[in-house]
Amino acid sequence: MIIYVIFQSLLILVAAILIGYQLLLGLLALMPQHEQRAEQVAFNHSFLLVIHLQNKEQEISKTLYSLYGLVYPWNLFEVLVIADYGTGNAANVARKFGATVLERESDQYKGRSDVLCWALEQIRLWEEKYDAIVVIEPGGLISGNFLEVMNQHLEEGSNILQSSNLKVLTSGPWRIKFAHTARLIYNHVNSLGRKKLGLDTRLMGNGICFKTKVLKNISMELSQTIDDFDDRMPLHMNGVRTDFAPEAIVWSQFYDSSGERQSHKARDSQFQIVKKNVRHFINRFIDNKSLQDFDTLVSLITPPLKALFMGTTGMVIINWALWRFGNISASFFWIWITLLVMVTIYLLIGIATDRAFFLDLNNKPQKTKKSNLSGTIRSEHE
Repeated sequence: MIIYVIFQSLLILVAAILIGYQLLLGLLALMPQHEQRAEQVAFNHSFLLVIHLQNKEQEISKTLYSLYGLVYPWNLFEVLVIADYGTGNAANVARKFGATVLERESDQYKGRSDVLCWALEQIRLWEEKYDAIVVIEPGGLISGNFLEVMNQHLEEGSNILQSSNLKVLTSGPWRIKFAHTARLIYNHVNSLGRKKLGLDTRLMGNGICFKTKVLKNISMELSQTIDDFDDRMPLHMNGVRTDFAPEAIVWSQFYDSSGERQSHKARDSQFQIVKKNVRHFINRFIDNKSLQDFDTLVSLITPPLKALFMGTTGMVIINWALWRFGNISASFFWIWITLLVMVTIYLLIGIATDRAFFLDLNNKPQKTKKSNLSGTIRSEHE
């Protein structure tokens, strides 16, 4: 009995910390943001927008349409497309749009970090011409104010920015909708909550803006972030701060990747990451006692939302059975009920945020028209 009580108490303590912190981030995300200043900053920064085609050549057109429709002086940004060997048709489409195309042998660099380092070497040719470099994945639609927002944050002193990376889901069974909501919570809600706490955000691989002078000094750290930490670890470990810019949005189609094979692979990957780094981050948090290191540690060990919800529900059922049919106190049952309610509230925050974005899109058709008009004006100039 004593061993059981100790085990339950430790499990509840860990669950309460993980769930409580996630709920805190969600509640902070609901708080109203500071009103944007009415005074617009000058367009003082030039941008190089980089797209790596990979195997998505059929999706490049809509991304280029949205990029060339940005509400930003057209002479202050350029689109650079990195084309793998065998994506000739997509490269030709990009050239017709006016983008600069760099072609590389895909079998020469296979890893994500290898591609990134190769791209950075090529991009250094532009480092004196452009103040910042933006990484965009093909297939996404970029909000018309994207570069305006990045320009303002760079003017305020930011060095690395992550935009809102949102997924569009039109329909599907509840399992897919749950996965979509969970991704929205991870990518947007948690990032917005961290911003309210003054913490770094996570790099999501899409919609990232780097100040050029900073980017050339962190290529090795960035490749390590991609390979070793699977985008879960921020760059603050190397003294580099990353800010969240929620006003700038990249929309892309949500694809269900929750098949059994992918799920097992993802779980194995996360387990290896936790096994490799958890001790380091525990020691780091003990030494520094900083909120940023606590956030990194909690983010590392927190399971996916689905596992968190199902695990808490399972513990409620187990403790109810032990209470009703055994000699165990009802205290543990009611504690797990409380934790399940907290997880449910956290999930409802994600659902409410998802609906808010959907309604916002339906109520703002004028912005899309403005963006398309800007792209038309630019085409006429060219």
